[in-house]
Amino acid sequence: EGRMEKEKEVKGLNAEIEEDENEVEKLKAATVDIFSVFITTSKAKETHKLSYSGVKIFKLPPIGEQLPYLTELDLSSCALRHLTATLHDMPTLRTLNVSNNRLTSLAILRLDYDEVEDKEKAVEDQGWDKMTGLRVLNASKNLIVDIPESLRHLRHLLSFDVGGNPLTRMPDVAFSMKSLRVLSVGGAIRMDEIP
Repeated sequence: EGRMEKEKEVKGLNAEIEEDENEVEKLKAATVDIFSVFITTSKAKETHKLSYSGVKIFKLPPIGEQLPYLTELDLSSCALRHLTATLHDMPTLRTLNVSNNRLTSLAILRLDYDEVEDKEKAVEDQGWDKMTGLRVLNASKNLIVDIPESLRHLRHLLSFDVGGNPLTRMPDVAFSMKSLRVLSVGGAIRMDEIP
């Protein structure tokens, strides 16, 4: 009899987990709808600054083409786990704030990364090459362990904040950016090597 009770309890927990997973999927879909509604408004194309700070979007939808004049994008505290090639469609972007998310890397993933079995093939080789106008990148308070060499394409980057991440090393590229004026690594709790 005790075993049957345990089995009922496990079935009940499994049902709750499935319900929670369905709810998360609904929230993700609703978030994309929020972007879609905004982008279809008549003034959206003229937008220069866009903030979704605190809105749990999980994944950045493809909005770049609809916002051709966007210079500042705040995606702080959005529960993002990855940066996607959506950023390629934002060549006018000067400031990108992705702080306080769940990013483990600053590598940019292909838009179809969910469908790619070999996750190494999901990473864009030249992930940052179309973002050469970026001046400020705030990626603080994430779970970033390593900085990709592809950041070398950010030739005009003035400020780069990766403080509060469990970084293990900082690549030479961070110190070879001639335009870089501010490099913040404060709170990088596992930094073993600084070139």
